[in-house]
Amino acid sequence: MRLLYVEDERLIRESVAKQIQKMFPLEVFTACHGEEGVELFKKYKPEIVLTDIRMPVCDGLEMTRQIRELSQDTMIVIVTAYADFEYARSALQYQVHDFLIKPITIKSVQETVCELIEMVKAKNIDRDNKLQIQISDMLHGLISAESLFWKKQVILSGCRIQEYQKIGGFTPSDSGLILYAVKNIIEELLELKKQKIQYCLISESYNMFYLVFYTEYFHSTMQTQQIEYQIKKLCEEMVDVLENNLFL
Repeated sequence: MRLLYVEDERLIRESVAKQIQKMFPLEVFTACHGEEGVELFKKYKPEIVLTDIRMPVCDGLEMTRQIRELSQDTMIVIVTAYADFEYARSALQYQVHDFLIKPITIKSVQETVCELIEMVKAKNIDRDNKLQIQISDMLHGLISAESLFWKKQVILSGCRIQEYQKIGGFTPSDSGLILYAVKNIIEELLELKKQKIQYCLISESYNMFYLVFYTEYFHSTMQTQQIEYQIKKLCEEMVDVLENNLFL
């Protein structure tokens, strides 16, 4: 998970960023004004943004507006002095999550970031569950692949695994055990390769299921092509591993 902290005062920026990194397992990026913040947001797509309101070049309000044009899901917190609070309140139109009043304390930052992390996790679970349902609908012909890709902007690839009843001693009632074994193999391989790719297993019948890998599109065409290639190679290797371990 990633966090972007935008603050024009260098000592505050460095100190707060350092404390956040100590307290949470986050990738933390910093910017000294809103223009730099938007560029970093486009590059790294952080789930959480903490930003000062009064900054040179581009203030926090304008940066928030631009970020909202790029993402509706990012959690944004405005850091403001009490005297600027009425101005900061105008950021509500951009669906900011919260405000922190200066001078901020480590405790207030910790509590806010902790809450945001939990909210992001809940959002991700909900998003992934909905996406997996839509992938299943697509595989069963209930929706088109084009509509799924266009709405969710996913790169999707996978393979079909069938006839696992051929494994000695297994029957259709053992399908849950097979799925459990497959999940363990998948997760070990993903961990080994340090791949941040999601997957789902979708049953078509008692003796056939689909193994589907997916991830979100990147803005860069080159990045998109790279991740598509990685998923394709991962699928090929996964089939080999499954065949060698489960004799499919």
